[in-house]
Amino acid sequence: MRRSLPISVLIMAALLLGPPVPLAAQGEDGNPYEEAAGGEAAEDEDVYRTVVKDKKEEEFEEVPTQSLTKDEVLKIPGTGGDLLKSVQNLPGTARAPAGSGLLVVRGSAPGDTLITLEGHPIPLVFHFGALTSVINTELIDEIEFVPGNFPVRYGRATGGLINVATKLDIPEKWTGAIDVDFVDAGLFFKGKITKKAMIAGSFRRSYIDAFLEHVIPKDMGVGVTAAPVYYDYQIMSLVKPTDRDELKFIVAGDDDRLRLLFEAASEGDPGFVGSFGAHLGFHVFQAHWKHVFKKGIAYHASVQTGYEGLGGDIGPSVSFEFNNFILSHFQTLTFPLSDAIEIKV
Repeated sequence: MRRSLPISVLIMAALLLGPPVPLAAQGEDGNPYEEAAGGEAAEDEDVYRTVVKDKKEEEFEEVPTQSLTKDEVLKIPGTGGDLLKSVQNLPGTARAPAGSGLLVVRGSAPGDTLITLEGHPIPLVFHFGALTSVINTELIDEIEFVPGNFPVRYGRATGGLINVATKLDIPEKWTGAIDVDFVDAGLFFKGKITKKAMIAGSFRRSYIDAFLEHVIPKDMGVGVTAAPVYYDYQIMSLVKPTDRDELKFIVAGDDDRLRLLFEAASEGDPGFVGSFGAHLGFHVFQAHWKHVFKKGIAYHASVQTGYEGLGGDIGPSVSFEFNNFILSHFQTLTFPLSDAIEIKV
């Protein structure tokens, strides 16, 4: 007695094996859907053969990371040779209005984008008016821009990531440069202390307040006491005690001040007299230790401390000031698997 298979078994077999292809519709090379070389397909009998196709390989999309070097920035118009200002020209970014210097990445709020110096967060990236950045370009190796899907250790951000990386090497001799333009003036130096140690530094200050008081007409009733004034500084040192160890120390800071003195009441608002001022700045210290074990395994430990301040006053009776203590640290252990793959924990 013949027994028929349950319908559920037949449906499962059809799903796993795929639709059958008539053997008569195959060519000599076994390729389905091609007519046999002998002419028309045989009509006396139908012979079926199941063709199983391989699964499509999965494609993994890489993180859209972009890196900018100094040589590339010198060729970008409108940046003035400033490496950090070139980030505003990258795809997916937009500039905030009124020259605030804030970055809008993929439509997110400016505060949602994380800005780091050697992996540690810093509160500012541009001075007042976005005229220049707070880090000297001569001390920057490259800028890593990740508009999204950045590593989990860069937490507390939902927008993008901008990481400023410095690359210090021990030079053969002392070098330096002086930069003077219409907005500010700066000094840069770099030199060797010993065969295994070096130091580099930069200082910059604006002098807009020196000629701004001569530009504003005296009949406006506005006196300029310090409008605006900014300065920044960076001191970095590299020490290589052994061939496998590297110590890096960074001291960086920024100070922006703006103050206007209204000597007489204006026609639009006779009650508004006095001064208007704002102050914003930060000062940080970083220490890094890198050690390379055998087989290329690398360990990196770092800590940052400092403070940031925000303050201002409006007229004789309104003033505010906020100070925040900064403390951050991280440790990473990198295992290289190949030239293109590594595991970082």
